[in-house]
Amino acid sequence: MRLRTKWLLISVVGGVVITATLLFSENVMLEVPPSVEAVARVVLWPVAVCEYLVGPGPNIGPPEKHQHEATPVQFLAAVVGIGLSWMFYSSVLFVILRSRHRHGSIPTDSAN
Repeated sequence: MRLRTKWLLISVVGGVVITATLLFSENVMLEVPPSVEAVARVVLWPVAVCEYLVGPGPNIGPPEKHQHEATPVQFLAAVVGIGLSWMFYSSVLFVILRSRHRHGSIPTDSAN
């Protein structure tokens, strides 16, 4: 199987599977420690981009307290952002592995 085919299978299909799994799971909201949350905000930046593109939900608070209600569209944007994160980071990994393989940094087993 060619490397590009493997990349497509792992990146795109993996991202779609993760997105579908999170979309149809019952308990998605998890309590995480603050240190893990800080790392997740950096690593899962596509989630923030997707939620920014969707926009805030309806305003449910008084003008002094800006509170917005989450909508199903925002939930979908978060789930799609997680899938896009998987696709992005697996693609970056494949590009790095491919460039190292082309430049001879990764040894092959042809010494036998």
